[in-house]
Amino acid sequence: MYQFLREQSKKNANIKPVDFSQLFQGKTAYEVLQGVVQGYVNMNHQEKLLTFYKVIYSERSIQPMAARIVAEETERMIIATKQLFYAMEIHKLLHFENADMSAVSFAMASRQGRMKKVLYARQRLMFV
Repeated sequence: MYQFLREQSKKNANIKPVDFSQLFQGKTAYEVLQGVVQGYVNMNHQEKLLTFYKVIYSERSIQPMAARIVAEETERMIIATKQLFYAMEIHKLLHFENADMSAVSFAMASRQGRMKKVLYARQRLMFV
């Protein structure tokens, strides 16, 4: 179910496979990072996926399947961020002393921000 909702949300948010050369064209590193994070936020704020996250986040400490889904999504974020950072290094948009560590830090910071937005949206849903 999670995979289905995630793919449907990607489709609804118009997220397609990334061509880094096209993504970077005429943009600063800040604009690229801001756009990537905004795309991820848009994908995760589809109503059905938000409702699913509401359940998953509340159950992750007691349900192994929920914890696995959270861990898989975190791993996806880290891998995608590493790929982005390697491409930004190759295209000379940014330089990293340790791209892997920078990617993990960025992904986790972005995830924290997303979790706060999910919790905020969850609160809004409770009062609707």
